[in-house]
Amino acid sequence: MNVVPIGEKVEELDSWEAFWALYPRHEAKKDARKAWDKIDAGKHVEILTSLAAWRPVLAERERNYIPLPASWLRGERWEDELPVEYRRPAHVPTKPRDDTPKSAMPEHVKAMIAKLRGK
Repeated sequence: MNVVPIGEKVEELDSWEAFWALYPRHEAKKDARKAWDKIDAGKHVEILTSLAAWRPVLAERERNYIPLPASWLRGERWEDELPVEYRRPAHVPTKPRDDTPKSAMPEHVKAMIAKLRGK
């Protein structure tokens, strides 16, 4: 599995553009960008991975009940627990995977971003 370590700058994936593509409410972009720029780059992969998990939850809400992107970022909402019905079942691997760092962006998140960006 190819992974993108947290904190590394990846040329083919601009983290801000990935966030903007993933977030379901595209309003107040300038304010959202300011909030994004204040966040340590080492957290960007964590945010994008969490946002990918939150997309189905947010998609079911009426637009007015989806926080503005800057509010979501400033509130560190990526650290919120997903509702129980959206959590993946716990999986205990039979053999630990030492080749994948915990700080890496999963392939399914990169694929979701690419699809949303039309690539």
